Amino acid sequence: MAVDPITFEVVRNGLMSLAAEVESAVKRSGGGAVDLAAGVCDASGTLVSQGESIIPVQLGALPVSLKATFQSIPPEAMEPGDVIMSNDPYAAGSNHLNDVLLAMPVYFEGERVSFIGARAHWSDVGGAFPMGVEVYTVREIYAEGCRIPPVRIYRRGEFQQDLWELIKLNMRNPRQRDWDLATLYRACLAGRRQVEKLCTRYGRAMYEECLGMAIDYTERRMRRGIAEIPDGTYEAEDWIEIDGVRDTPLRIAAAVAVQGESLQVDLSGCDQAVKAGLNSSWASAYAMLLYAIRGIVGTDIPFNGGVERVMTIDVPAGVCINPIPPLPCGGNAGIAEIASRFADVVVACLAQAVPDRALAGCSSSSTLHIHGTSLDDQPGSDRRGAGVLVGIEVHRGGYGASAAGDGASGSASHIGNTPMQQAENMESWGPVRILSTEIIPDSGGPGRNRGGFGVRRTYEILDDVEISVMEGRTRTPAHGILGGGAGRRGRVTIARPGREPFETRWADTMIPTPAGTIVTIETAGGGGYGPAWARPMETVQREVQLGYITAAHAAECYGVVIDSSGILDASATEERRRGLEQKPVRPIDRGDGAYQSIDPELRHRWSRNSGSTA
Repeated sequence: MAVDPITFEVVRNGLMSLAAEVESAVKRSGGGAVDLAAGVCDASGTLVSQGESIIPVQLGALPVSLKATFQSIPPEAMEPGDVIMSNDPYAAGSNHLNDVLLAMPVYFEGERVSFIGARAHWSDVGGAFPMGVEVYTVREIYAEGCRIPPVRIYRRGEFQQDLWELIKLNMRNPRQRDWDLATLYRACLAGRRQVEKLCTRYGRAMYEECLGMAIDYTERRMRRGIAEIPDGTYEAEDWIEIDGVRDTPLRIAAAVAVQGESLQVDLSGCDQAVKAGLNSSWASAYAMLLYAIRGIVGTDIPFNGGVERVMTIDVPAGVCINPIPPLPCGGNAGIAEIASRFADVVVACLAQAVPDRALAGCSSSSTLHIHGTSLDDQPGSDRRGAGVLVGIEVHRGGYGASAAGDGASGSASHIGNTPMQQAENMESWGPVRILSTEIIPDSGGPGRNRGGFGVRRTYEILDDVEISVMEGRTRTPAHGILGGGAGRRGRVTIARPGREPFETRWADTMIPTPAGTIVTIETAGGGGYGPAWARPMETVQREVQLGYITAAHAAECYGVVIDSSGILDASATEERRRGLEQKPVRPIDRGDGAYQSIDPELRHRWSRNSGSTA
């Protein structure tokens, strides 16, 4: 069927609005949460459109989930009114157990024309530890939460109450889970209504034709963008320290081969998965791969199944970004830490090919979980069963700098886009008082363009609780590129009343925290881009005056000399910068700390074609 360009654009934008409406329905019902995914697929399950503020780690996971779903429940076996529910990374292609998906087939004139998918992060799905935050002691996915394979939670429009009671019984806070499920279902209904409206207005045949054209359009744009990247094979790697799990760091590696208009991605260099709650599901890693590639090729390209068509991927079964059952990969650590670091590695590959589009390393995961006994669970309460979960706080650090400018500060990087909570909101639901929230001076990696600053937030705990923390890049800082310096590492400090403060490991679970404890979370800064001596001295002076960097940091890293009154000493600055200009420019700077023990000469792979190191 011939579709004129105007009609195609109207339908394509209608699909984008459709996905945004599904997304908005989840947000409105879930209190504004944005840890979600919502999209529309064609009749075969190929993604056509997603909402604009989808959390990046879920961008490409919906097609993976539908493909796994069809292995259990083929589309031909579905009927109008069916809704498929799932969350398992192995059986259902999910990101992790906390991300629960509802998939609804949509029919028009008796024929299946689309699938609507709505996925959101549920704060708890059972398991040995609240919120799925444990890393060190879990050895199998069974300990990470309730595993849901693809099942019909609605069958021909009828809610399967018995099935839901079974699932809900294995999760904390059952009333909240009722709300979570209802939210996703209403979102799917909203999407179905919009698909039916489009089909009614334009006809089923034209609607289906426009779906295919939208995917083809994205593929053409991707291929044109890839053709602008010099041919070659580009490699990069990074490591995650794993305190308490194994003696050596976990290696994440990628090689991206550019050949004309297509890419070949080799992930065989990644370390094997570990028996700990750290591995990333393939759905999460795949989503971050597509996100990183599209970010380099063109962020204005509509994201859909056309992105997948331009690449082939070699990822062995059993590596840390593609584990095999029953290894853990359902908790929060794998999706928060490995998937985020994996995105940095993929971007670092292509940064060598197109440095004008490159991005330095970013801060990583950072969360605070507070666990306590809800008042609803106390003896005599007529509202028993609320569970023990109190709440979660997500922190934001520094984004890596790029050729376009400085990295964002206090921002979500790569996997997420959820903001830090307002102090008033957090204090309203938990026994906590926020004492301060501030930018950490000198935390952004120095460079011609500076890495984003990390954030320091300090809490006073008001009741006896237990807390769990995850703070990425506590030992391995975000790398700077093309002469830029590494960002500051993150850390978490706990000061119990009358005792000496101590720092946690990058992930620590169920720490006894009495009332009066002070918890300070400092997120990592992003890496810098380009030599720091090339940054305008007036810009450095202004940041010293604003308190973003100290005068000592300005002199040491930027070669800018500023006196105690904030006045720039131009002659001393020129002399100091001449000395900095004579130092060799490092293509990648990983700073100090754990990297020194990984490789004392810092010969981390950053290579093109020949496989040489730098």
